[in-house]
Amino acid sequence: MKIISLSGKYIYVTLLILLGFGIRIFFLTWQDISGDEPFSIFYSQKTVLDILGMAGYENNPPLHFLLLHFIIKLFGIEPFAVRLPSAVFSAATIFYLYRTGEKFFSFRTAVFSSLLYIFSTKSIYYAQEARAYAMLHFFTVASFYYFLALIKDPERKKYFYFLLMSNMMMIYTHYMGLFVILAESVIVLLVDKSRFQK
Repeated sequence: MKIISLSGKYIYVTLLILLGFGIRIFFLTWQDISGDEPFSIFYSQKTVLDILGMAGYENNPPLHFLLLHFIIKLFGIEPFAVRLPSAVFSAATIFYLYRTGEKFFSFRTAVFSSLLYIFSTKSIYYAQEARAYAMLHFFTVASFYYFLALIKDPERKKYFYFLLMSNMMMIYTHYMGLFVILAESVIVLLVDKSRFQK
C-alpha cells in the first residue's frame, strides 16, 4: 500500500479547497440578489447594537448579520461582495471534511467525501447565497470533527475547547445547530465510543 507523506496530505487538501473555492466563485454573480438575500442585506446594514438586539424577536441568530455588516461597510452591497463570505466558508468546510475522513476513516474516505461536497449542487447553491447556511455547514462539520477527536483522545483538552467554540458559533449562526448538539448527545449516550479511540 502506498504511503502518503504528511506534506502530500496537505497538498491534497489544499488542492481540494482551491477546487471547491474556484467552483463556488465562478458563477457567484450569475444572478441578481433574490430570494431571502435582500432580507440579510437589509438587516446587516443596521448598527451592531441593532443587530444584536434583533435576537429578542428575529428567527435567525445575529452572527451572519454581523459578518455581513462589516463586509458591506468595507465592500458595499454588490452581489460578489455579500456572497463571498458564503463561498469562503463553504470552501473552508472542505478542510474539516477532509480531516474528519482522514483522521477517523481513511485517506480514500477523506478525498471521496470532500469531492462529494465540492460537487454537491446544494452546497454550491448555499455557497453562492448571501445567507447563513454555508457558515452553518462549516461550524457543523468542525463541531463533528472536534467531537470525534475528543472521543478518540479525551485527554486532549484542546479538543473540548474547540468543540465548545464550534458549537457556540454554530448556534449563533443558525438555531438548526441545536439539532447537531442533540445528535452529538445521542452519540455520547448510545454509540460504542471505543471504535473511535486509540
